[in-house]
Amino acid sequence: FWGHLTETEQNDLLACVDEVVYPVGTVLWFEGQTADQAVVIQSGSIRVSINRDGRERIIAFRGPGDIVGERAALLLRRRSATLVAMDIVRGLRITTQQFVSYLSDHPRVVAVLERELYDRLTEQQSGPQPQVSDTPQLPVTPQAPGTPEPSATQNGTQYGGQDGAQRYATVPMPLIPPQADHAQYAAVNGGAAYPMRSQNGTPGSPEAPPTASALAPFEDEPTQPMTVSRNGHPGASWAGQNCTIVFTDIAGFSAAHRNDRDRLEMRRAMYALLREAFRESAVPWAACHIEDRGDGALIVVPPEVPTAAVIDPMIASLALRLRHHNQRSSDAVRIQLRVAVHVGPVMPDPPGMSGWALIRTARLLDARPLKDRLAATGADLGFIASTFVYESVIAHGPGYVNPAEYEPISCTVKKLKTEGWIHLRGVPARSAI
Repeated sequence: FWGHLTETEQNDLLACVDEVVYPVGTVLWFEGQTADQAVVIQSGSIRVSINRDGRERIIAFRGPGDIVGERAALLLRRRSATLVAMDIVRGLRITTQQFVSYLSDHPRVVAVLERELYDRLTEQQSGPQPQVSDTPQLPVTPQAPGTPEPSATQNGTQYGGQDGAQRYATVPMPLIPPQADHAQYAAVNGGAAYPMRSQNGTPGSPEAPPTASALAPFEDEPTQPMTVSRNGHPGASWAGQNCTIVFTDIAGFSAAHRNDRDRLEMRRAMYALLREAFRESAVPWAACHIEDRGDGALIVVPPEVPTAAVIDPMIASLALRLRHHNQRSSDAVRIQLRVAVHVGPVMPDPPGMSGWALIRTARLLDARPLKDRLAATGADLGFIASTFVYESVIAHGPGYVNPAEYEPISCTVKKLKTEGWIHLRGVPARSAI
């Protein structure tokens, strides 16, 4: 994958990823887990295996230049295999949201990914049969919804409780679920977190290989790959402050007339349209906290940005761009977008945000009157604002906003009384004949 990217594509990818180090034996993810990231391998080897009838089947090994986990991450599916670092693996980790944004800016890379998938399929068809081990080197238990994460033990890793539990403790290779700060626990054990960059700041190997104690997990504590290039949680300084909250959702995203390629194109288009509309409204997209929701997005705007900027001209700009997109698109990739806006305090809750205001915004987005109006009219954009946003911003009619075009609604969503103001844009013209 990496070798098929142009220099510009490589540099732009480096700008939006986290550099990570996976110690020997680290489980990048388990079969059955929800996918939300992909990894480009810089050095080291990763074993890909599946669990069938209680036995581990090794289906592939991946090495430098390969990308792993991208298909499940982009399609928001559960992991189809378990990945384990066979030695010290250095890589570039990219989230689904970052990857979608990157592919939107670099559509040629989509073809590279398709070629990568084709090569893997032909590799599996013509290559040797998967290796089956009666005594698996690493037992794997698929995680169905509601299944607890594996719990670390002193002698190994226990899966699924005491009865019938499988253990891995015969080889000095720690099983490390990716959930916590590796650097923290390395220090606890007397080791030191090892940098991806040497002291002169150039990319390369660490000054010295990590000690065994630096790789071993602290007893009963999970660890994760060490993130090198990113700072703390982007919303940490926003705790308790009132922020403008934007929720979006593509109507009919899972409709049967759409395939996976259509959905990927729709997601790319949605993010591109949102970024452009935010930019036109002078709302700093890069400063926002953004969570991908598969068929939509949660966007928390920094508290210093006024809500009025998120309303005007953002809504009008977004509607115009949606209209242009839909006019040149087939029905399979036509976007009807629901957008909800509310204001309230948020709290950092890594890896995301939490707060009652987020719940209320989500309920606005799910309001039945909004869904019904959008379906009945075929509009491009169905916008709903909370009562607070309407009274404090929209009612005063700034810029492109006309308060008379907003309709009050009241309904119950998941046992919560929900009130807001609906506005539709891009309603198709009806023939007079």
